[in-house]
Amino acid sequence: MGLALLAPLACFLAGSIYGQRLSEEIGAASVSIATNGGPSVVYLATMRDDVRRIEERAMAARPGSFERDRSIIGALTVDLDRAELAELETPAYPGEPQAQQDVQRMRAPFFAAVERLLERAEEGLPATDEAREQLRVAADGLADAVGAKSEINADQIMRAANTILGRRRRVLWLFNARDALALALVIAGTALGIRAARQQVAVVEDRRRLDQERLTELDVFAGRVAHDLRDLLAVLVLRASMGEHATTLESATDALARIRHQSHRMSETIDALLTFARAAARPAPGARSDLATVVQEVVADAELLAGGARAEIVVEPLGATTVAVEPVVLGVVLSNLVRNAVKYAGAGPPGAARLAPRITLRSHRSSAGVLRVEVEDTGPGLPAGTEQRVFEPFVRLGESAPIKEGVGLGLATVKRLVEANGGQVGVVSRPGLGCRFWFTLPLVPARAAAPAPAVGRVSESAPRRSDPP
Repeated sequence: MGLALLAPLACFLAGSIYGQRLSEEIGAASVSIATNGGPSVVYLATMRDDVRRIEERAMAARPGSFERDRSIIGALTVDLDRAELAELETPAYPGEPQAQQDVQRMRAPFFAAVERLLERAEEGLPATDEAREQLRVAADGLADAVGAKSEINADQIMRAANTILGRRRRVLWLFNARDALALALVIAGTALGIRAARQQVAVVEDRRRLDQERLTELDVFAGRVAHDLRDLLAVLVLRASMGEHATTLESATDALARIRHQSHRMSETIDALLTFARAAARPAPGARSDLATVVQEVVADAELLAGGARAEIVVEPLGATTVAVEPVVLGVVLSNLVRNAVKYAGAGPPGAARLAPRITLRSHRSSAGVLRVEVEDTGPGLPAGTEQRVFEPFVRLGESAPIKEGVGLGLATVKRLVEANGGQVGVVSRPGLGCRFWFTLPLVPARAAAPAPAVGRVSESAPRRSDPP
């Protein structure tokens, strides 16, 4: 009987050790995405954008504007160097040193071709077709070299994501097997006495609950990283595309500034996700943010998406309101709700009469020191009885609607972040007339309120990019 009890216990211990190792591998893969692959992709995209802007400015150099052209190219070159230096400070993946050598090799012919065009403009001579072709070839070569390095980082991000998913499946199988062994242990313990069996059941069930909660944390965290990074990268790529097709210096400068701002938001979101996961969903003490500032940032980022859906975003007067939550966390909550509303605002059954797509944001203060924020849309609403399930991870309702994208983590993220910061979340749905999602958060007392840090503020460790004059 002693051996019969010892064998399951040994398997239980071995399973716990193996599960801990799998959890550490998942954590290492997540950190690799957040601190290496993701930032590197952003910096390399910035470098490619700067190369193309330098090429465009050099191609347009004329005798009457060569001084301004040289000044702008100098500023863009500084930006390119800063982005490259920041990227080099991240850990190197296999293959990156060789790719970096290609980048360095292509820099010299590129800047030599740029200088030839500027010198001709300075001498009052028009650019020759041969000089333009040399610059185009050199710019393509440098951009391709930077792109090859970006592909290495993107491939490593996919490898890390696959590692997370694979290890998660192993952990799930391991926990199920361990539960089976635990059941055998309970059955064996029953022969030794009813009291001992009941005590063992309590221990096993408590351990099983804790392990399942940890598995859920890892599952949601891996999905949240992929979900939020994809949204931020999509906006970043869209801003870069707008800047590439800009027709004026002012619009190009504006697009560049928005790319820089979105890159910082991406970095801050990654930091917030890591902090959230490592702190077991405990919010930072003393956190606070200004509601109007965060709403303004979220709406500005959602304008392009709303324009594509021909939807109008209306923000009712918010007033001066400070809530006890970090700005980045509040931004993630609002961004998920607004983007979800935009996605469904104009959706509905074919041929049905629908309201003009509109998303409305409003807030209400209560005497109990709680703020209630609402995001209302004019979409098709939710199926009856699904108001609670819509906040569960990986749940996507209304499959008959034309909206198919997404993995069902946005609203689950909203619920977890709001509840972690002492609030509640819910939805009121009117079939055919839209949804009104709401959440509550504690207010910062007026005597303790202080100016909130600017959303998207550049950290001291991040490279500061100089906008062309």
